[in-house]
Amino acid sequence: MPLFLVIPPTSSPSGTGRSIPLTSGRVTIGRGVTNDARLEDPSVDEHHATLERRGKDWVLIDHGSAAGSSIGGIALRKGVARVVRVVDALRIGSVKLTLVRSDTSIPSTPSIETRELALRALDRELERDVVPVVRVVEGVDLGSLLRLAEEGREYVVGRGSQCDLPLKELDVSREHVRLTWRDGRVLVRDLGSTQGTWFGRESLKPHSDAIWDPPTHMIRVGNTVLALEEPATTTLFESGVNNLDDAASSPVSSEAIPSQSRPSDADAHLSPPGATVEPALVASAPASLPSASGPIAELNVPAGPTHSLQVSNASSRTPERKAWIAMLVILSLTVAFIGWLFVASH
Repeated sequence: MPLFLVIPPTSSPSGTGRSIPLTSGRVTIGRGVTNDARLEDPSVDEHHATLERRGKDWVLIDHGSAAGSSIGGIALRKGVARVVRVVDALRIGSVKLTLVRSDTSIPSTPSIETRELALRALDRELERDVVPVVRVVEGVDLGSLLRLAEEGREYVVGRGSQCDLPLKELDVSREHVRLTWRDGRVLVRDLGSTQGTWFGRESLKPHSDAIWDPPTHMIRVGNTVLALEEPATTTLFESGVNNLDDAASSPVSSEAIPSQSRPSDADAHLSPPGATVEPALVASAPASLPSASGPIAELNVPAGPTHSLQVSNASSRTPERKAWIAMLVILSLTVAFIGWLFVASH
């Protein structure tokens, strides 16, 4: 199914925003007039990056731009392709771009759109795997998958052959990072690796747990980048429900999370080899989360300007809340579809 690359009005030459169909197999992005997706922003180079179709995936390639590009808060390396998905947070310089399904971005009539959206959401929810999946989206092991099929089990990612997700990259430790699916969340723990485990420019403190926020954040181990695919979130994003975080989030208790501030858009400007700092991690465990061995994550921040982080409200979602939201969305679409059939038959 084709995708659209959506350019915000503030970065479009027309000032009204644009939707670029990804149908040609290659879309150039930059400030120059010859680009397919032209961005009017000083942080964007003349020829900044390219989106390419490779097999069933789309990948983003940065051409060594001054301000850089990132997906999921992790900066791209020059000339190295990374898979980009509908749920990912994509940034070119300081410009935020999104991918949407073409058949949900421009509706024909409300009734026809409602019918198609209901059918797609129901079909995908029935066919989709119900467990989280970790996917290699950049690196020598591109495309490798790890299904977190057993709740509570500790899955190890590393260079060792005994690991649940063995990686060939030499910069990855033999046992680099541990992933645990517990209480509807995925916990990430660095196992004292040599190169560390990174959320953007922030490294996890070894032997401490952090919650992985799936829609917008990726993890880097060595030069390998991992993405988390959460079935319910992916279904809703692909069905055109792109404001799940806003709908599902609720204020985070100050007793559970230290007071922190969000970096401004100006602070989000990229400087390779770093990446934009996105709100991603919790500093202490929510009360509903069973305790793991060791403290919940603290961050080791590299020397330089201090970046304070705000905890994503998505991290405060309980499994019950996410399940209810998915059920309500599907139920409402089903009712709308039945109503459409009733009207159409009269």
